[in-house]
Amino acid sequence: GCGYCTGGGQLKIDAPTNTVLGGNIPVQVSSGDEDKTYLLTVTNPSGQYSTYTVNESKTINISVDESGIWTLNADLLGYQPAQMQVSVSTPLTKYLIIILLAVAVVAVIFFFKKRH
Repeated sequence: GCGYCTGGGQLKIDAPTNTVLGGNIPVQVSSGDEDKTYLLTVTNPSGQYSTYTVNESKTINISVDESGIWTLNADLLGYQPAQMQVSVSTPLTKYLIIILLAVAVVAVIFFFKKRH
């Protein structure tokens, strides 16, 4: 038979489109029908994937440990699948700390060169 017939309708993924590395992606899958359980496949930027079962009334939090585009796919027999992408970026604070450390090192080097 047809695994993705439209008889049941279209699945929907509710998740943010952007998040930061080290955080979570809160994901909820729905179809408009109560008490359904969906398969959610999450693929990271390296191509590795994990599959979760998600109840419509539950939000699942996916931990992100790699920056780039994460792809979310929701499936349920008899429904059109849903897909969305989440962009995971490195937090700005990490870059700010690196810049501040670099400035501090340059200042220390300049100070010691000036003394000698």
